[in-house]
Amino acid sequence: MKLDGQAAIEGKKFQAAGSGATLSLDSKAVLEGSKVELGSGSGSKADKDKKTDEELDVVRVKLVDPVEGPWKQRKFVVTSDDYKIEGTTDGAGVAKFKTPKKAKTAQLRLWTNDEGESLVVDLVLDAKPLGDDPSGVLHRLQHLGYFTGFAENWGPAATEAVLLFQAAHLAEGLEPFGRAG
Repeated sequence: MKLDGQAAIEGKKFQAAGSGATLSLDSKAVLEGSKVELGSGSGSKADKDKKTDEELDVVRVKLVDPVEGPWKQRKFVVTSDDYKIEGTTDGAGVAKFKTPKKAKTAQLRLWTNDEGESLVVDLVLDAKPLGDDPSGVLHRLQHLGYFTGFAENWGPAATEAVLLFQAAHLAEGLEPFGRAG
């Protein structure tokens, strides 16, 4: 059916159906405009509130079982305020995801096995400045997945984390030296 100009459809109930869509009106409804989209996409609040890359920070967290080692290829969900993202850890147990820049905290749920068991980790997202502050360096290395210890303790694990980061990020031909700064 094609309607040109003005058209009126009246009745107690109106139904229109198309390929994969149905419209049912039980009471008066008025639609105005040259283009009307109803229920486009999934229609979820999450779709309407999608953030642009300029509004997001990339976060990396290495997830390690103290006995078994890194949780590799495990599903996770991160929530922060009204933002939610799902993902899978990589082959090293690193969860990489984006969070809103304004977010200070987030919660990460990691499924630790195929039987549905999970654990929840509370994340603090406000990054400390790197500068000369050793705990700031370690916090940043934790977020990047290079350090899994306590950020307040500088020791062999911290030096190893700095070496790993430097080896991965220094230009070819330069040797990692294991000190921050």
